[in-house]
Amino acid sequence: ATTLYSTIDATTGEETFPIEVPAATRRTIALSMSAAWGVLHPRPFQIFAVFVMVFLQHQFFYLIRKTGEGKSLVILTTAALRRGVTLVMVPLIGLGSDQVNKSTNLPHRVESYHVDENKGDDFKKLTTRLLALKAKANGRATRSIVLYFSPQSLQPDSALYVVLNNLAKRGP
Repeated sequence: ATTLYSTIDATTGEETFPIEVPAATRRTIALSMSAAWGVLHPRPFQIFAVFVMVFLQHQFFYLIRKTGEGKSLVILTTAALRRGVTLVMVPLIGLGSDQVNKSTNLPHRVESYHVDENKGDDFKKLTTRLLALKAKANGRATRSIVLYFSPQSLQPDSALYVVLNNLAKRGP
């Protein structure tokens, strides 16, 4: 795995990134953020993080920022551009619920669910929905499903773990 850290220039206080995002790619990301989420002026770290996840095809990414700096927009833009299933671990159940409310965007084919709130029959419906996720001929999924979950809900003996293993084998 490649580690990509940003640094803060001691003189200017500006954040710099280890890889330059091409101008055309920056525009593509910014247009997606604007069209799908209404954000007209994304922050440089958001552009960089989406670039790493979407265009460099990183499968696993840690983004550490302060509360309110816009981490959620990175997740949502990545999901909108990549399609398939995006997993987001949240430390608090209430935070996951709040994120689901903000992130469902059906016109842009992004669905969101908080796994911890889908128990019993609701979990069965969610499982059916996940397993029904279809891919186009090129292997890409036709829509995005963002799953928010607490660390406890992804234990190796959990039902979610089994479902996600099945999805991973299929590839969306």
